[in-house]
Amino acid sequence: MAIRLNSHLDLDNLSCAQWAVLEDLQGNILKGHGRDHATHNFLHFATPDAGKEYLRWLRGLITSAADQVRASQRLRPSSEEGGAGGLSTISGQLFVSVALSRKGYEGLGINPDLIPQDPAFQEGMAARGPFLMDPAAASWSMVNGGREIHALVVIACDTAEITDAYSILLMSRLPDGVHKLASETGRIIRNAQNQPIEHFGYVDGTSSPVFMLQDIEGKGNSWKPSLSPLSLVLDRCPGGDANSFGSYLVFRKLEQNPRMFAEMELELGKALGMSHDEAGALVVGRKKDGTSVMVAPSTSSSSPTNDFDYSADRYGTTCPLHAHARKVNPRGGTLPDDLRKGVEWERPHWIVRRGMPYGTRRDDPAKPALPDDRPGWGKVGLLFMCYQSSIKTQFELLQGKWANDSSFPGEQSGFKGVDPLIGARATSQRREGKVLQQAPLYRSRSGQPVSFQVRPCVRLQGGEYFFVPSISLFRKL
Repeated sequence: MAIRLNSHLDLDNLSCAQWAVLEDLQGNILKGHGRDHATHNFLHFATPDAGKEYLRWLRGLITSAADQVRASQRLRPSSEEGGAGGLSTISGQLFVSVALSRKGYEGLGINPDLIPQDPAFQEGMAARGPFLMDPAAASWSMVNGGREIHALVVIACDTAEITDAYSILLMSRLPDGVHKLASETGRIIRNAQNQPIEHFGYVDGTSSPVFMLQDIEGKGNSWKPSLSPLSLVLDRCPGGDANSFGSYLVFRKLEQNPRMFAEMELELGKALGMSHDEAGALVVGRKKDGTSVMVAPSTSSSSPTNDFDYSADRYGTTCPLHAHARKVNPRGGTLPDDLRKGVEWERPHWIVRRGMPYGTRRDDPAKPALPDDRPGWGKVGLLFMCYQSSIKTQFELLQGKWANDSSFPGEQSGFKGVDPLIGARATSQRREGKVLQQAPLYRSRSGQPVSFQVRPCVRLQGGEYFFVPSISLFRKL
């Protein structure tokens, strides 16, 4: 019996069909893998037989969604212990997942009818660059030796040493005819409150959709709409049975320049008559501790509230309309006269983020420092990963339209600006064939509008579109 995808999961009341889906579904999709270190290994299949041989062997090490549920249930605090019932961080074990590009399916000699059909996946990320306004693939630093990326193997554990050891072991088993093209190492960075942050120093991943009731139940500071149906992230795995599902995965290596960002914070703060931290929060839409600029500080909770919308700020006087957090999650602002309907329209376009920072640095991104003490280009960044049931209608709409469209979201009067972090600079308004470098507006402490163009502190250095198939697919190769 097939499961319904139009609802979430209740881990305390899973049906046999739901368990069957979780047993065949790879981990990290419905719930993050929870490890602090990971290697992302990109492979090329020179021959179909060699690729199939390796994937059949690797299948026994792949972490399933059921493995994650069982591990988290062993770690969940009981109600007598005062636990909220949510999933605990899953750690202490090896995590492995495998994703295939469209060229990877072809490299394995798989029947075209059994290749996932999302049109963006079929074309690949480099070919979709013009729509996304990405830099040309020739400028990317992610070197693959001129060969097509066929597979992504993620290997993760709690420490860098153990992760590296497992990665060396698993990559040493590559047969002749399977080549490792590149490897990207990610590690979680934490602030003093043990919250994960990215290299600009901001708490990351505060409002990603969740699919399990226990992940939101009892948490008074959670944004309730984030509890989402499985259809947001799961799609049928071609060639499988009624319980075989997978998910589309977008991988993008995003290089960051913390030095330039810190300089920009200082310049904007001076222009607005406020501190650099306050100015940076207007760019991001959240303060460094993850609190939205829409929310007053609270001393009653150690975690920032996520239960807010922009209904009281339709024109962006408190949180700029182009702030990163607002652009990628308008919280109903696409229909400002009816936020509930706006959320329901936006929900099918959400993505499930699972990225990790990369690179090492001498300074602590969570602590104050002069710009010159921060790393510049070529040192650090984000290994952006997101899952969805449709790349075209989720990631590509978010990146190609929401982030890059200067008139999005909300009220259509006036220029709002592209996303200051991930928006393409080429999306400035065009008139008579000319690009107008129109700067977005910020509000000074006194309420006066100030025009300020944020410098591009993030740039794409490579990536690909993948599908994460059901585990049983590898048994059938």
